[in-house]
Amino acid sequence: MTRILFTGAQGTGKTSVMNMISNNVPKIQNITRSIAKTNDLPINTNGTDDSQKYIFYVYNDALDTNGFFVSERSLIDVLAYTLYQASIGKCSGETVRAQERMLKTFVKNHPDDMYVYFPIEFEPVADGTRSIDKEYQKAIDEYIYDALEFFKVNYIKVTGTIEERTKQVNELIKIYNK
Repeated sequence: MTRILFTGAQGTGKTSVMNMISNNVPKIQNITRSIAKTNDLPINTNGTDDSQKYIFYVYNDALDTNGFFVSERSLIDVLAYTLYQASIGKCSGETVRAQERMLKTFVKNHPDDMYVYFPIEFEPVADGTRSIDKEYQKAIDEYIYDALEFFKVNYIKVTGTIEERTKQVNELIKIYNK
């Protein structure tokens, strides 16, 4: 069964599109924001080994389920943020390697998943949780794109306005939600 997993840097329209698709579609969303607030976890450029590990495990558990759903993020996203944190010395190589191994297993176990890549086309909007630093956003986007290619997952890129992106996602939902 194919599930649809959004992937993209912060501020690329994933949440907006998710909020515009039908409420009749099973959704997984707001995990990072929820657990960051509930557990007072540092995220974005403040993320640590412990926070990145916890976020990865929570996503892995949430996404490793059967049945059709659309997810606002994927394990590729979590890995991208961990890679960035490692590049600035806030996460260890051990954490990166563990996440890469787990992601490889996840992809192997879910070969039919369709990833929907949201490239940067908008200015980041402050929401009190995510970073609006454009350089940080660009770095995360590069890590995500590289991971999509490296792990050889099925993906499409959605572009245009939020409405145009929503239309593209709704077409995928029609194809895969059977």
